[in-house]
Amino acid sequence: MEGREHLHLHERLAQSMRDAILSGRFVKGSWLPSIEAIAEGFKMNPLTVGRALATLEEQRLIVRKQGSGTYVSRTTFNAAEMRAAEKLAAAAADVNRREGLDAMQMRTVFNEVTRQYERPKKKKG
Repeated sequence: MEGREHLHLHERLAQSMRDAILSGRFVKGSWLPSIEAIAEGFKMNPLTVGRALATLEEQRLIVRKQGSGTYVSRTTFNAAEMRAAEKLAAAAADVNRREGLDAMQMRTVFNEVTRQYERPKKKKG
């Protein structure tokens, strides 16, 4: 977690885990250890680990399943895909700002456009 001294401890842990997910060290769909196990391994308070995992969950990098555990999201980008997506999002935000759209309008347009590209869910049975 070097080079991140300016961040709070839970932010440093979240960033370190994010890097591991995006680099493929944590495989998509793989199970993560419990909060207690991570806390013990990093010698941190479990509340700190919980905050880091909450950040990763908000970023949709992990999925928490009650009674089952925490898993790396199956829809996680790798590092190159993430850089490309961030570059595209920044370019789109610049265009939207020039056109006078606010953040809510940009999200609405983005959600509508991306909905067109979502894979149809497979029917069970």
